[in-house]
Amino acid sequence: MKWMIGLLAAMGMLSALNGCQIVTVPTATAYDVTQTVAVGGSAQPHLVYSKKELIELNEEMEAAGVPVTLADTYEHGYLMRFPESLKNGRTSHLAGGIETTNTYFHRILAAKNVPDAGSYLVTMIETAQVEGFTLFAIVHRPKNAIRVKKKLDPSILLTIKPTEPEYYIPYRQEADGRRLDTVYDWAAVPNDCFVTQEQQALLLTLMSNKVIKQERAPNYWKAEEKWLAGDHMTVVLEQDDAVCGKLGLEKGTTIRRTDP
Repeated sequence: MKWMIGLLAAMGMLSALNGCQIVTVPTATAYDVTQTVAVGGSAQPHLVYSKKELIELNEEMEAAGVPVTLADTYEHGYLMRFPESLKNGRTSHLAGGIETTNTYFHRILAAKNVPDAGSYLVTMIETAQVEGFTLFAIVHRPKNAIRVKKKLDPSILLTIKPTEPEYYIPYRQEADGRRLDTVYDWAAVPNDCFVTQEQQALLLTLMSNKVIKQERAPNYWKAEEKWLAGDHMTVVLEQDDAVCGKLGLEKGTTIRRTDP
């Protein structure tokens, strides 16, 4: 009789374990999205090319407890209801230029109670447009008006404000040599991954999470040096190797597609 009770208990334990397996299937998905978010903006092309639905991706983010979800980006950044805004076709085009993009970014960070939210900037370098890539970076800049050396011609000194396009470029130091920007995330993004608001939302969501994590990205400046020297593809390929290695993807997954 005892062995029968033990057998029944074991069977009950097995059923419980099987039940746990069923419950933990979403956890595996959540773990994947957590890893992707941890990579940051450089994982954005992978998400774009995967053609994963934003609603499904947002559900995974919420299940994983990601600090900034896609719903947060739409509702706080764009002031749009999610997912209704996806269904009515209002988000098919890129939402504004770099200054407007920063307005969205600041709203997201402020909604998440990030201290000094307005001092974080989305910056971009567009010197590789012919090759089809843009270098984005998230920097913390402690001041508005800055005096710096022109990025492509250091012999020229500039005093620039947030109303000027050159303000939205990373600057390691001011003209007098004092440290200026601190980089928290960066990504070499194919131009076809930054065409629609949905794609922009992916990048802002990933990069917002990196700001909240407060981990600096000291390797950016070496990458920028290569980029400005015209060695764009080395930066793109090194980024692809790093992202694919962390996420277990086939190499080339984050590089611009040529197929329709």
